[in-house]
Amino acid sequence: MLRTAEGRLFRRSVRDVATNSLNKFFSSVIARLNAVRDDGGNIREAYEAILLSEEGTARSMPSDAEFEWALRMRD
Repeated sequence: MLRTAEGRLFRRSVRDVATNSLNKFFSSVIARLNAVRDDGGNIREAYEAILLSEEGTARSMPSDAEFEWALRMRD
């Protein structure tokens, strides 16, 4: 799960995506995962579901194509 978070942050950084909402995002993720844990659910599955639910929003992880393009364009 940490690698996924690191990859998400790295891709967003390379893509120059704004990071001003990440504190709220990760706080929300932690709260949701705590609720899943308290209910006896699978935290890893919940984490993946949370990330997938962000697809298509400003908080989504850049796609492979977007990431590759950004890497090629950077100095």
